[in-house]
Amino acid sequence: MKKIGIILGILLILVFLAAVLAPFVVDLNRYKGTILSTIKPYVPREVDFDHIELTVLTGLGFELRGLRVADNPAFSTGDFIRLEGLQVRVMFLPLLKRQIKVKRVVLKRPEILLERNAKGAFSFQDLLQGATGGTGVEGSPPRGVAAAGKQAPTGGEIAGGAGFLAGLLVNELAIQQGKVVYRDEMLWPGRAPLVIDAIDVDVRDLCLERPVSVQMRADVLGGTGQNLALAGTVGPVGQELRPEAVPFDLQISLKKLPLGTLMSLLPSPLPVPIDSGTGSLRWTAKGSLDREIVSHGEVDLQDIRLKAEGGQGEGGSEPAAVHCTVAEKIVLEAAKEKITVESLDVSLNEARFRMQGTVESFKSDPRWEGKAWTEGFRPDLLVSTVPALARAVPPGLHFEGPLTVRLESEGTRDEFRLKAGLDMEKMGIAYEDLFRKPSGGKFSIRCKAVKKGEHVILEGLELLLHTLAMNASGEVVIAKAPRFGLLIQTNPVALEGWDTLCPAIAPYQPKGSFVLRSSLRGTPEDASMNLQVSSDTIGFVVPPAEGIGGDGKDRSGLLKSCNIKVQAKKRSTVVSAVAQAEVRQGKVLNVPFARLTAGMTYNPPVVEISGVDLNVFQGEIQAKGSYDPEKGVWRFNPRLRDVSVGEILDRLTEYKDEFSGIFRGEFSIDGSTRPGSKQAMNAQGSFRISEGVIKNFNLVGSVMDALFGLKGMAGRLKSSRTEIRKHESTRFDWLDGAFRMSKGVLHLKGLHLRNVGTSKATDADALLTGTMDMERQLLDMKGKVILSKRHSAELANKAEIMKALFRSDRRIVLPVTLKGKVQMPVVFLDTEYVLGAVSRYYARQGVDKLRKQLGLPAERQGGEEKPVERLLRELFKKR
Repeated sequence: MKKIGIILGILLILVFLAAVLAPFVVDLNRYKGTILSTIKPYVPREVDFDHIELTVLTGLGFELRGLRVADNPAFSTGDFIRLEGLQVRVMFLPLLKRQIKVKRVVLKRPEILLERNAKGAFSFQDLLQGATGGTGVEGSPPRGVAAAGKQAPTGGEIAGGAGFLAGLLVNELAIQQGKVVYRDEMLWPGRAPLVIDAIDVDVRDLCLERPVSVQMRADVLGGTGQNLALAGTVGPVGQELRPEAVPFDLQISLKKLPLGTLMSLLPSPLPVPIDSGTGSLRWTAKGSLDREIVSHGEVDLQDIRLKAEGGQGEGGSEPAAVHCTVAEKIVLEAAKEKITVESLDVSLNEARFRMQGTVESFKSDPRWEGKAWTEGFRPDLLVSTVPALARAVPPGLHFEGPLTVRLESEGTRDEFRLKAGLDMEKMGIAYEDLFRKPSGGKFSIRCKAVKKGEHVILEGLELLLHTLAMNASGEVVIAKAPRFGLLIQTNPVALEGWDTLCPAIAPYQPKGSFVLRSSLRGTPEDASMNLQVSSDTIGFVVPPAEGIGGDGKDRSGLLKSCNIKVQAKKRSTVVSAVAQAEVRQGKVLNVPFARLTAGMTYNPPVVEISGVDLNVFQGEIQAKGSYDPEKGVWRFNPRLRDVSVGEILDRLTEYKDEFSGIFRGEFSIDGSTRPGSKQAMNAQGSFRISEGVIKNFNLVGSVMDALFGLKGMAGRLKSSRTEIRKHESTRFDWLDGAFRMSKGVLHLKGLHLRNVGTSKATDADALLTGTMDMERQLLDMKGKVILSKRHSAELANKAEIMKALFRSDRRIVLPVTLKGKVQMPVVFLDTEYVLGAVSRYYARQGVDKLRKQLGLPAERQGGEEKPVERLLRELFKKR
C-alpha cells in the first residue's frame, strides 16, 4: 500500500509538472494560419489575433489574446469587434472518448462597434447575408467569398439544426466588462453615440436539455454604475429547436436612467419634451410563446422636469417636478391570439389612470372588451407641470379640482359598443366673465354609441349642467361620402340660478324655463339644421344703462308663449339661415304688448331683418333692417301706425303727462359699429300726429301773450287775452312733419300743426322749422302761427289794429321763434314784423283819409303808384 501511495504521488507530481510545463512546451501559435483560414469562409471580414496559448491549470483549453474582427470598410477602417481575451475551457473526460465538450467560454473586455449610415444601412448587414447571395452595404465584399479565395460552406452545412447546436456543447458563457458603441447617422446625425458599458454576462448550463441560467449587468447611458440587471432562465430548448416553445423566466431591472440623455437620443422630440429626471424599471416575464406569457412590470419616473420656452415655466419660475409611475400585469396567449390586461395603472403625481380588458384574435379579427377610468385626476395640476399644455389653454380659462373619466368598450372593428363618461362636478371652472361653475355644481357628459360597419349609432349623448339636461341621438355613416342625422332636445330648463353660472346675464335676473329641440342632417359639404326654442313664460329685468343707478322705474319684463325657429343650411363653406320668432303677449319696461312676430335671414355676409310686427302702445309697429358685420354697417326702417305718443312718453321717458296723440310715421335709421368710428346714428323720416295735445305748453296763448305785451296792444285786447289764457295746453287735430337726425341733433322741417285749439275757434295753424339738441334737450325753431278766420275776425272787431296782421285770406299771421328746454319752451314773437305791419296799416289809413279830404280818387288796384300817392305814403310812414 505504501508503494502504491508513493507511485500515485509521483504520478500526481508528474501530471502537475506536465500541466505547468505544457503551455511552454506546446506552442499553438504555429497553427495561427490554419485557425484563421478556417474562420475566413464564415466571416467575410479580416480576422486576426495576437497570441494563442494552451491552458491547463486554470482549466484545459486555450486562450486567444487580442482578437479582432475588422469593421465594414464602407463604414470605417477600425475594428468591428475587439476582445482583450477569449478563453475556451473543455471537459477532460470526454476527451478520452474523442469528444469535445466546451465547459466554459469567457470573453474578456469585448468591444463592439455598431453603426448605421444616413441611408439606413447597418455595418453588420454583410454578416447577415445568405451564404450564396448578395452583398452587404455598398463597398463590403459578398458573404461566402473568403479572403484567400476559397468557397465558404453552404448554408446547409452551417446550419445543422438542433444537432449543430447540440454539438457545441457549451456549458458556460461569460462576458466580462464588455462595451457596445452604437452610432446612427440616420437618427442622430452628428451626435455622440449610444454607449452601453461595463457589460457582465454569465450564462450557465448552456445546453438543449436543461434551462439555461442567464445573468447580465451593464451601465446604460452613463448611469451610476451597472444600472441594468437581467436574471433568469431560458429553456430547455429541446432537440426540435422550436423557438416559440422555449420557456423563459426573466427579471429585468433598470435604475436611475438619465431621462434627459435618453430624450437626446430620440429621432424626433416628444410632444412633451423632458429636460431632466431619472427612470427606473422592474419587469418580469414568464412563459412561452406557444402557451402564455405573463408580464408584470413597474416603471418609476422621478423628478421629471419638462422643457419650457426660455427654460422657465409660467411667471419665470422653473417647471414643477412630475412623478410618474406605470404598473402593468398582462397575460399574452400568442397561440390563441389573446391579450389580457389584468391591470394597467398609470399615476401622474396624485392622478391615476387605470385600465382592464381583453383582446382576442388580435392578428386576424380583433375582438375586445375593456374599460378605463381615472381616479383623482387634476387637469389643473397637469397643466401647471406641462408648459405645452399651459400654452394650449385659452387665455381667460381657469379650472381646478378633480375630473373623473370613464370609458367602456366591447366588440370588433366592424361592430363595437362604446360608453364614455366625463364628470366635472368637483371641478371649479371659469372662463372670463362668461362662465363660472363652482365646485359641487352639476356638470357631466355621458355617451353611448354603437358602430356597425359604416354606421355609428349614437344611442345617447347626455349633457347635464345645473338645470340643463340635453340629450342627442342619431346616426353617422362613415364612408367615402359621410352623412349624419342627429336629434337634440332638452328637458324644461329652469333659468333660476343661471345668473351664478353666467355672470353676464346676472343683471337680467332671468326666470321661467324653456325647451330646446334641434335636428342636424346631411353631409359635411351639404348640411341643414332645424332649431326650435319654446317657453311658456320667461321673466327678466332690463338693467339701466351703464353709469345710471336705480331710477325707480319698473324694469321688469315678461314674455308668454314664446317660440323661436331657426333653419340653417351649409353648402360647401357658405352658411345661410332663416329665423322666425313669435311671442303671444308680454311686458317690457312696464310696456305691455301683444302678438310680436319677427323674421330674419342670413345670406353671407348680410343679416336681414325681414319683418317685425308688434301690437303695442294701442297701435302697431312694423320694422325691417339689415346688418353687414364685414363692413360694420347697419340700418333699420321702422313704421309706426296709430300708436299712442302719450303712452310712449309716459312709460319710456321723463316727459310724463306732457304730450298725447296718435302717431304714424316711417323712418330710416343707420349707423356703424366699426372700431374707431364715432358710432353716430343717423336717421330721417316723416310722421303725422293726430288728436294731439301738448299738455305743458300753450302755443297760441304764448304767442298772444307776446302780442299783448307789445306797447299799445294790452288795453285794446284785454278781454280776448284773458279768454285765451284759460288754455294751458296746445291741442291740434294733426301735426305733419319731416326730420333728419345727425350727430345727436334732430333737424325738424316743415312741421305743420292744423286746427290748433283756442277758446273761440279750433282751426288755427302753425308752421315750424328748426333743430332739437337731443343731448342737451334744447330747442331752436322758427315759424309762424296762423289764427283761424273766426278768431282773427273777433280780434279785428275788438281792435281794428289787428287787421294790420291780416293776410289775403283775412287770417292773422304771427311769426315766432321757440327756444329753451324741450319741457318748457319759450316763445318769442317777431315784434319787428308786427310793428312794421302796424305802421304800414296806419300809413295806409292816413293816406286813405287824406285822399278823401283832398278829393283824390281811390287807389287803383294793380295800377302804378302816382307821385302824390307815394308822397303821402312816405309822410305817414313810421320812422
